[in-house]
Amino acid sequence: MPIVLLLLILLIGCQPVEQTEKEPEPAINTEITPTLSVASLSDETKRIIGGLGLDQVQVFDLENNTIEPLMVHLSVEWFENGVKQEDLLHMGMGKSNAMQEQRKKSQVLFSYDFKEVEGSKERSMHISASIMDKGGSSSTEREVALPVLSGGRLTSPLNEKVDLMMNRPVTVLTILEDDDGNGISYNGRLFAQYDETGEVPEEMLEYDRVILFRVKLLEEK
Repeated sequence: MPIVLLLLILLIGCQPVEQTEKEPEPAINTEITPTLSVASLSDETKRIIGGLGLDQVQVFDLENNTIEPLMVHLSVEWFENGVKQEDLLHMGMGKSNAMQEQRKKSQVLFSYDFKEVEGSKERSMHISASIMDKGGSSSTEREVALPVLSGGRLTSPLNEKVDLMMNRPVTVLTILEDDDGNGISYNGRLFAQYDETGEVPEEMLEYDRVILFRVKLLEEK
C-alpha cells in the first residue's frame, strides 16, 4: 500500500473522539435507514491532508442501525463524450451480523490526483478508495491515463446527509470536464436522477467527461 494512502487511513482512523456523557445504546431497529454524510474532521487532520498536495480528499460517515448483513460497495464511473467507459475503480467490504450488532460507524474515503505527463496527450489520474471502521479497513487504488481536455474542470462533492437505500448507488463526488473552454454548468438534478433511476439522463451525456464517485449498500446473501 503506497505511503500516501496508508497515511490517509491512519489520519482518519486516529482522530480524537469527542468525550460526551455516555447515553444508553438505542435498540437496534431494522426500520432505520442507513445514512451517509460528510465526516467532521479535526483542524489538524484537515491541515495534514492539505499538506499532502492531492487534488481532492473526501471522507464520509456511513451510519447503519440494522442487524442485516451488508456490503459497502465503492465505484468510480467514467463517461467520455456521452459514452460510458469501463469503471475506473470498484471495491467492496462486507459486514457480518456480529459486526452489525455492534452498530459500528464506517467511514468512506475517496481521493484523486491529476498529474500532467510531459510530452503526452494523456493525463495521469491516481484514484484511491477506502472503507474503515473500528474492526479494520479495506482499500484499493488505481492509476489511469485519460486524454487531455483543453477546457476546464468542475468538482462537486456531496454536502448534505442522504439516505442509503439497498442496491441504489449514491454519487458523493462528481468531476466534470469540457474540451472547448466555454465553461461548465453543473446540474445536480441530473446526477440525483441517475442515482434514483439507474438510467442516464440525456443531458448528462452532453458533458465531454463525467467521473462519478459512488457508494452503494448491497445485501449479503
